Amino acid sequence: MKFTIQVLIESPDAPPLSVPIRTIERSCERVEEVGLRLEEAKAVLHGLQEQLIRQQLAGYLAAHRSCPCCHRLRPIKGYHALRFRSAFGDIELRSPRW
Repeated sequence: MKFTIQVLIESPDAPPLSVPIRTIERSCERVEEVGLRLEEAKAVLHGLQEQLIRQQLAGYLAAHRSCPCCHRLRPIKGYHALRFRSAFGDIELRSPRW
């Protein structure tokens, strides 16, 4: 059997977004095979953490992009890589340069 675990991200100012986290493919012919294995659970939590961090970062950047003095949007000059370390693994992010 094939199972796809998805997360639904809802925001008051954006349409709902459904993001697949992990696909698990295995048979469930014995009672020992029911449920998540430890490595599958860790992968699901890592994917959930990654999506949560990406959405939170997008909201933070959108709220802080305007200039505090003139309130105009600051232009993006480029991006650099960031590594966010979490309990479920490292997450690579793109950080804009304003």
